Order: sequence, then C-alpha cells, then structure tokens
Amino acid sequence: MTLRTKVLTREYDENEQLISETWDDFCFNLTHYIAHARDENFCELYLMGMSHSVLVQLSFEEIAFELENLNIFERISLN
Repeated sequence: MTLRTKVLTREYDENEQLISETWDDFCFNLTHYIAHARDENFCELYLMGMSHSVLVQLSFEEIAFELENLNIFERISLN
C-alpha cells in the first residue's frame, strides 16, 4: 500500500543556518513503516531503509488510520 503526501525539505548553509524550507512530493510503501510521532502540526515518520526520520503532512491520526486498514483481516487474507 503506497501513501502519497508531502515531505518537508530543509536546506542549510555551511554554518548550519536554515536557508529554506519547501514541501516536496513524497510517497512511501506502508509496509516499510517503523514508527511515527507527533511533531507540532505535522508528523515525524520513520521508515525502514532510511537513516533518519522525515516530517510529512499526513497527521498522526491519518497514519494510524491507514495502519489499521492495512492490518484488518480482509486485507491480510487478500495478500
């Protein structure tokens, strides 16, 4: 199951001062999910194979809802 969202991309200069923040298109396979946490108005997402977390526009509740749908009996039996 692939989810589409936006990911926050931050650009820093050599002094580690923030230069810019932009929201870029991002999609991920929910089977790579490790964990997620609240982060102000967004959600911090941890995915298998990534060395760091990312901030996504999906809310904590939206990710939790998708995880519940992924793990329902009807969906599991289809796989």
